[in-house]
Amino acid sequence: MASVDVQFDPAFVEETVFLELRNREALGNCAMAQAFHVQRSALYDTTTATGEREARFQQLAARYFQELGFSELFAKRFEEFPLIGAHVPVALVRRAWSRKEERVELYVPPTPGGGSSLKAFPTLWIGFQVARCLNREQLVAFLRHELMHISDMFDPAFGYQPHPDFGAECETEEDLIRKRFRLLWNLVVDGRMRRKGWPAVDHGTTRLREFERAFASWDPQRREAVWPDLGNRASCTQRELLELAKDERLTRMLGQGGVRCPLCHFPTREGVCDWRGERAAVAEAIQTDYAWWDPVQGACRQCFELYRARLPVMG
Repeated sequence: MASVDVQFDPAFVEETVFLELRNREALGNCAMAQAFHVQRSALYDTTTATGEREARFQQLAARYFQELGFSELFAKRFEEFPLIGAHVPVALVRRAWSRKEERVELYVPPTPGGGSSLKAFPTLWIGFQVARCLNREQLVAFLRHELMHISDMFDPAFGYQPHPDFGAECETEEDLIRKRFRLLWNLVVDGRMRRKGWPAVDHGTTRLREFERAFASWDPQRREAVWPDLGNRASCTQRELLELAKDERLTRMLGQGGVRCPLCHFPTREGVCDWRGERAAVAEAIQTDYAWWDPVQGACRQCFELYRARLPVMG
Protein backbone atom coordinates (compact mmCIF):
# COMPACT_ATOMS: atom_id res chain seq x y z
CA MET A 1 0.00 0.00 0.00
CA ALA A 2 1.35 3.40 -1.00
CA SER A 3 2.00 5.85 1.82
CA VAL A 4 1.54 9.60 1.94
CA ASP A 5 4.55 11.77 2.71
CA VAL A 6 3.11 14.00 5.45
CA GLN A 7 5.05 17.24 5.75
CA PHE A 8 4.47 19.72 8.57
CA ASP A 9 4.95 23.47 8.44
CA PRO A 10 7.70 24.33 11.01
CA ALA A 11 5.52 27.04 12.59
CA PHE A 12 2.73 24.50 13.07
CA VAL A 13 5.15 22.02 14.67
CA GLU A 14 6.67 24.57 17.06
CA GLU A 15 3.34 25.94 18.22
CA THR A 16 1.93 22.43 18.70
CA VAL A 17 4.91 21.44 20.85
CA PHE A 18 4.72 24.62 22.93
CA LEU A 19 0.99 24.23 23.58
CA GLU A 20 1.21 20.53 24.38
CA LEU A 21 4.12 20.95 26.80
CA ARG A 22 2.46 23.91 28.49
CA ASN A 23 -0.72 21.87 28.86
CA ARG A 24 1.26 19.02 30.43
CA GLU A 25 2.91 21.43 32.84
CA ALA A 26 -0.50 22.69 33.93
CA LEU A 27 -1.48 19.10 34.68
CA GLY A 28 1.65 18.56 36.76
CA ASN A 29 3.67 16.62 34.17
CA CYS A 30 6.69 18.91 33.94
CA ALA A 31 9.63 16.61 33.11
CA MET A 32 9.43 16.73 29.31
CA ALA A 33 8.67 20.47 29.27
CA GLN A 34 11.66 21.22 31.48
CA ALA A 35 13.96 19.10 29.30
CA PHE A 36 12.72 20.86 26.17
CA HIS A 37 13.30 24.34 27.57
CA VAL A 38 16.78 23.45 28.83
CA GLN A 39 17.76 22.12 25.39
CA ARG A 40 16.23 25.11 23.64
CA SER A 41 18.01 27.59 25.90
CA ALA A 42 21.31 25.85 25.24
CA LEU A 43 20.96 26.56 21.53
CA TYR A 44 21.34 30.28 22.24
CA ASP A 45 24.79 29.63 23.67
CA THR A 46 26.07 27.08 21.14
CA THR A 47 24.71 28.61 17.93
CA THR A 48 25.66 32.13 16.84
CA ALA A 49 24.34 32.50 13.29
CA THR A 50 20.66 33.47 13.26
CA GLY A 51 19.77 31.17 10.35
CA GLU A 52 21.58 28.23 11.90
CA ARG A 53 19.94 28.85 15.28
CA GLU A 54 16.48 28.92 13.74
CA ALA A 55 17.19 25.64 11.92
CA ARG A 56 18.27 24.05 15.22
CA PHE A 57 15.10 25.31 16.93
CA GLN A 58 13.02 23.70 14.20
CA GLN A 59 14.93 20.42 14.46
CA LEU A 60 14.41 20.35 18.23
CA ALA A 61 10.68 21.04 17.89
CA ALA A 62 10.38 18.37 15.18
CA ARG A 63 12.00 15.80 17.46
CA TYR A 64 9.61 16.57 20.32
CA PHE A 65 6.67 16.65 17.90
CA GLN A 66 7.51 13.06 17.05
CA GLU A 67 8.15 12.03 20.66
CA LEU A 68 4.80 13.46 21.68
CA GLY A 69 3.16 11.15 19.15
CA PHE A 70 1.83 13.66 16.68
CA SER A 71 3.72 12.34 13.65
CA GLU A 72 2.35 8.86 14.28
CA LEU A 73 -1.17 10.21 14.84
CA PHE A 74 -1.22 11.77 11.37
CA ALA A 75 0.43 8.78 9.70
CA LYS A 76 -2.18 6.38 11.10
CA ARG A 77 -5.04 8.51 9.84
CA PHE A 78 -3.76 8.23 6.28
CA GLU A 79 -3.33 4.47 6.70
CA GLU A 80 -7.09 4.30 7.33
CA PHE A 81 -7.77 5.66 3.84
CA PRO A 82 -5.83 3.62 1.27
CA LEU A 83 -7.46 5.41 -1.67
CA ILE A 84 -5.74 8.61 -0.61
CA GLY A 85 -2.39 6.87 -0.31
CA ALA A 86 -2.83 5.46 -3.79
CA HIS A 87 -3.34 8.88 -5.37
CA VAL A 88 -1.77 11.54 -3.15
CA PRO A 89 2.02 11.48 -2.76
CA VAL A 90 2.31 14.50 -0.43
CA ALA A 91 0.18 16.08 2.30
CA LEU A 92 1.15 19.47 3.73
CA VAL A 93 -0.07 20.33 7.23
CA ARG A 94 -0.14 23.97 8.27
CA ARG A 95 -1.83 26.07 10.91
CA ALA A 96 -4.95 28.16 10.46
CA TRP A 97 -5.65 31.18 12.60
CA SER A 98 -9.41 30.73 12.90
CA ARG A 99 -12.11 28.12 12.37
CA LYS A 100 -13.23 29.89 9.19
CA GLU A 101 -9.74 29.43 7.73
CA GLU A 102 -9.66 25.70 8.47
CA ARG A 103 -9.83 23.56 5.37
CA VAL A 104 -8.68 20.32 3.82
CA GLU A 105 -8.36 20.56 0.06
CA LEU A 106 -6.63 19.08 -2.93
CA TYR A 107 -4.31 21.13 -5.06
CA VAL A 108 -4.43 19.60 -8.52
CA PRO A 109 -1.70 20.81 -10.89
CA PRO A 110 -2.97 21.91 -14.30
CA THR A 111 -2.68 19.41 -17.10
CA PRO A 112 -0.72 20.25 -20.29
CA GLY A 113 -3.90 20.61 -22.32
CA GLY A 114 -5.50 22.93 -19.77
CA GLY A 115 -7.89 22.15 -16.93
CA SER A 116 -7.11 19.72 -14.14
CA SER A 117 -7.55 16.06 -13.27
CA LEU A 118 -7.40 14.11 -10.02
CA LYS A 119 -5.13 11.67 -11.87
CA ALA A 120 -2.38 14.31 -11.92
CA PHE A 121 -0.96 13.38 -8.47
CA PRO A 122 -2.46 16.20 -6.42
CA THR A 123 -1.08 17.62 -3.19
CA LEU A 124 -3.31 17.56 -0.12
CA TRP A 125 -3.37 20.72 2.00
CA ILE A 126 -4.53 20.42 5.61
CA GLY A 127 -4.99 23.61 7.62
CA PHE A 128 -6.49 23.83 11.10
CA GLN A 129 -6.07 25.60 14.41
CA VAL A 130 -3.21 24.25 16.50
CA ALA A 131 -5.46 24.28 19.58
CA ARG A 132 -7.18 21.18 18.15
CA CYS A 133 -4.06 19.20 18.99
CA LEU A 134 -4.75 19.61 22.71
CA ASN A 135 -7.71 17.23 22.41
CA ARG A 136 -6.47 14.24 20.47
CA GLU A 137 -9.80 12.47 20.28
CA GLN A 138 -11.38 15.50 18.63
CA LEU A 139 -8.33 15.96 16.42
CA VAL A 140 -8.59 12.38 15.20
CA ALA A 141 -12.33 12.84 14.58
CA PHE A 142 -11.66 16.02 12.62
CA LEU A 143 -8.99 14.38 10.45
CA ARG A 144 -11.06 11.28 9.78
CA HIS A 145 -14.07 13.36 8.82
CA GLU A 146 -12.11 15.49 6.36
CA LEU A 147 -10.07 12.62 4.93
CA MET A 148 -13.23 10.59 4.32
CA HIS A 149 -14.37 13.40 2.02
CA ILE A 150 -11.05 13.28 0.18
CA SER A 151 -11.25 9.49 -0.08
CA ASP A 152 -14.71 9.80 -1.65
CA MET A 153 -13.23 12.05 -4.32
CA PHE A 154 -11.03 9.18 -5.48
CA ASP A 155 -13.74 6.52 -5.21
CA PRO A 156 -15.15 5.74 -8.68
CA ALA A 157 -18.46 4.78 -7.06
CA PHE A 158 -18.92 8.33 -5.75
CA GLY A 159 -18.39 9.80 -9.22
CA TYR A 160 -16.76 13.00 -8.04
CA GLN A 161 -16.43 15.86 -10.52
CA PRO A 162 -14.32 18.89 -9.45
CA HIS A 163 -16.55 21.30 -11.37
CA PRO A 164 -20.09 19.84 -11.43
CA ASP A 165 -23.05 21.46 -13.09
CA PHE A 166 -25.15 22.86 -10.24
CA GLY A 167 -28.01 23.66 -12.57
CA ALA A 168 -28.26 27.15 -11.08
CA GLU A 169 -29.37 30.27 -12.90
CA CYS A 170 -27.43 32.73 -10.76
CA GLU A 171 -24.53 32.91 -8.35
CA THR A 172 -26.80 33.16 -5.31
CA GLU A 173 -28.63 29.99 -6.24
CA GLU A 174 -25.38 28.14 -6.94
CA ASP A 175 -23.98 29.18 -3.56
CA LEU A 176 -27.10 27.86 -1.82
CA ILE A 177 -26.95 24.53 -3.64
CA ARG A 178 -23.23 24.19 -2.88
CA LYS A 179 -23.76 24.75 0.85
CA ARG A 180 -26.65 22.30 0.98
CA PHE A 181 -24.64 19.72 -0.96
CA ARG A 182 -21.75 20.03 1.51
CA LEU A 183 -24.14 19.59 4.43
CA LEU A 184 -25.69 16.46 2.90
CA TRP A 185 -22.24 15.03 2.24
CA ASN A 186 -21.32 15.71 5.86
CA LEU A 187 -24.37 13.76 7.01
CA VAL A 188 -23.34 10.74 4.95
CA VAL A 189 -19.78 10.92 6.30
CA ASP A 190 -21.06 11.29 9.88
CA GLY A 191 -23.13 8.13 9.49
CA ARG A 192 -20.26 6.10 8.08
CA MET A 193 -18.00 7.20 10.92
CA ARG A 194 -20.57 6.11 13.51
CA ARG A 195 -20.94 2.69 11.90
CA LYS A 196 -17.16 2.26 12.06
CA GLY A 197 -17.29 3.05 15.76
CA TRP A 198 -15.37 6.29 15.25
CA PRO A 199 -16.32 9.31 17.36
CA ALA A 200 -17.98 11.91 15.15
CA VAL A 201 -17.06 15.57 14.89
CA ASP A 202 -20.68 16.49 15.58
CA HIS A 203 -22.88 14.63 18.05
CA GLY A 204 -26.00 15.21 15.96
CA THR A 205 -27.82 18.14 17.52
CA THR A 206 -25.86 20.88 15.76
CA ARG A 207 -25.99 19.09 12.42
CA LEU A 208 -29.72 18.49 12.78
CA ARG A 209 -30.35 22.20 13.35
CA GLU A 210 -28.27 22.99 10.25
CA PHE A 211 -30.24 20.46 8.25
CA GLU A 212 -33.63 21.76 9.38
CA ARG A 213 -32.59 25.35 8.65
CA ALA A 214 -31.10 24.56 5.23
CA PHE A 215 -34.12 22.52 4.14
CA ALA A 216 -36.84 24.53 5.85
CA SER A 217 -38.77 24.59 2.55
CA TRP A 218 -39.23 20.82 2.67
CA ASP A 219 -42.30 19.21 4.15
CA PRO A 220 -41.44 18.09 7.74
CA GLN A 221 -42.23 14.48 6.82
CA ARG A 222 -39.67 14.60 4.03
CA ARG A 223 -36.99 15.94 6.37
CA GLU A 224 -37.82 13.23 8.89
CA ALA A 225 -37.37 10.59 6.19
CA VAL A 226 -34.20 11.96 4.56
CA TRP A 227 -32.30 12.66 7.80
CA PRO A 228 -31.98 9.00 8.95
CA ASP A 229 -31.63 7.76 5.37
CA LEU A 230 -28.49 9.81 4.78
CA GLY A 231 -27.03 8.74 8.11
CA ASN A 232 -27.52 5.07 7.25
CA ARG A 233 -26.21 5.10 3.70
CA ALA A 234 -23.12 3.00 3.09
CA SER A 235 -22.51 4.89 -0.15
CA CYS A 236 -23.95 7.50 -2.44
CA THR A 237 -22.89 9.50 -5.46
CA GLN A 238 -22.06 13.16 -5.89
CA ARG A 239 -24.88 13.47 -8.41
CA GLU A 240 -27.44 12.06 -5.96
CA LEU A 241 -26.44 14.59 -3.30
CA LEU A 242 -26.49 17.47 -5.79
CA GLU A 243 -29.99 16.58 -6.94
CA LEU A 244 -31.12 16.41 -3.34
CA ALA A 245 -29.48 19.77 -2.60
CA LYS A 246 -31.48 21.57 -5.27
CA ASP A 247 -34.49 23.42 -3.91
CA GLU A 248 -37.52 23.00 -6.11
CA ARG A 249 -38.76 26.37 -4.86
CA LEU A 250 -35.82 28.02 -6.61
CA THR A 251 -37.36 27.19 -9.98
CA ARG A 252 -40.75 28.68 -9.08
CA MET A 253 -41.78 32.30 -8.79
CA LEU A 254 -43.01 33.93 -5.60
CA GLY A 255 -46.65 33.80 -6.67
CA GLN A 256 -46.30 30.05 -7.29
CA GLY A 257 -45.04 29.28 -3.81
CA GLY A 258 -41.40 29.59 -4.80
CA VAL A 259 -38.68 32.05 -3.84
CA ARG A 260 -37.66 33.52 -7.20
CA CYS A 261 -38.55 37.10 -8.04
CA PRO A 262 -40.34 37.28 -11.43
CA LEU A 263 -38.71 40.65 -12.15
CA CYS A 264 -34.99 40.12 -11.43
CA HIS A 265 -35.13 36.29 -11.16
CA PHE A 266 -32.99 36.27 -8.02
CA PRO A 267 -34.11 34.08 -5.08
CA THR A 268 -35.38 35.99 -2.07
CA ARG A 269 -36.48 35.30 1.47
CA GLU A 270 -38.52 38.53 1.70
CA GLY A 271 -41.03 38.58 -1.09
CA VAL A 272 -43.74 41.25 -1.35
CA CYS A 273 -47.14 39.84 -2.27
CA ASP A 274 -49.53 42.24 -0.55
CA TRP A 275 -50.15 45.30 -2.74
CA ARG A 276 -52.94 46.97 -0.83
CA GLY A 277 -52.84 50.58 0.34
CA GLU A 278 -49.82 52.67 -0.62
CA ARG A 279 -48.16 49.64 -2.22
CA ALA A 280 -50.74 49.76 -5.04
CA ALA A 281 -48.84 52.67 -6.55
CA VAL A 282 -45.67 50.60 -6.58
CA ALA A 283 -47.51 47.79 -8.38
CA GLU A 284 -48.71 50.26 -11.02
CA ALA A 285 -45.15 51.53 -11.52
CA ILE A 286 -43.89 47.98 -12.00
CA GLN A 287 -46.63 47.23 -14.55
CA THR A 288 -45.55 50.31 -16.52
CA ASP A 289 -42.22 48.56 -17.23
CA TYR A 290 -43.50 44.97 -17.16
CA ALA A 291 -46.89 44.85 -18.80
CA TRP A 292 -47.08 41.06 -18.40
CA TRP A 293 -46.55 41.25 -14.63
CA ASP A 294 -49.47 40.69 -12.28
CA PRO A 295 -49.30 41.65 -8.59
CA VAL A 296 -50.20 38.09 -7.54
CA GLN A 297 -46.79 37.06 -8.90
CA GLY A 298 -45.09 39.09 -6.17
CA ALA A 299 -41.70 40.78 -6.20
CA CYS A 300 -38.56 40.68 -4.09
CA ARG A 301 -37.87 43.37 -1.49
CA GLN A 302 -35.06 44.86 -3.59
CA CYS A 303 -37.27 45.35 -6.66
CA PHE A 304 -40.07 46.72 -4.50
CA GLU A 305 -37.75 49.30 -2.91
CA LEU A 306 -36.31 50.24 -6.31
CA TYR A 307 -39.74 51.13 -7.70
CA ARG A 308 -40.87 52.64 -4.43
CA ALA A 309 -37.90 55.05 -4.55
CA ARG A 310 -38.89 56.18 -8.05
CA LEU A 311 -42.30 57.40 -6.93
CA PRO A 312 -42.50 61.12 -6.24
CA VAL A 313 -44.27 60.67 -2.90
CA MET A 314 -45.03 57.71 -0.74
CA GLY A 315 -47.23 58.70 2.14
